[in-house]
Amino acid sequence: MIQIVYKDRVRQGMNFWATTVSFDDFKKEYERNSAVVFVAIDDTTLELLGSGTIYIRTKGKVRYAHLTNAVVLPKVHRCGIGSKLKAVRQQFAIQKGCEYISCTTGVNAESSVLWHKKNGYKIVGKSYWLGYYSYRFRLQITPSLLW
Repeated sequence: MIQIVYKDRVRQGMNFWATTVSFDDFKKEYERNSAVVFVAIDDTTLELLGSGTIYIRTKGKVRYAHLTNAVVLPKVHRCGIGSKLKAVRQQFAIQKGCEYISCTTGVNAESSVLWHKKNGYKIVGKSYWLGYYSYRFRLQITPSLLW
């Protein structure tokens, strides 16, 4: 499914790790880093409609969540699936005591950038990886004197 969703992004010259690895390597990465994958499934056909991953991490004394590989099949865009996946992962981060949520998206992925901003994420920087620039986003969950 990830390959289908990222097809347009790859055509635009954007690289995504998830589009280039085998399923076994993908599975090992998730097991090694204790990732949790949330999925959206059509309850009638059992078709996978979308998914999103969350990692719970610690930096010093701060616990935070990092979201990756959020995908929704094009045929169900604008049906609220991405928003629901965001909401359940955000709730999971809150339950795990995270102070904030981080994520990235390609600078050329305009719809994704707008979606993150609409959902309260702030751009906090830029990253460069495999010849491709991403915005780094952050959503503060708990009050912070520094934020």
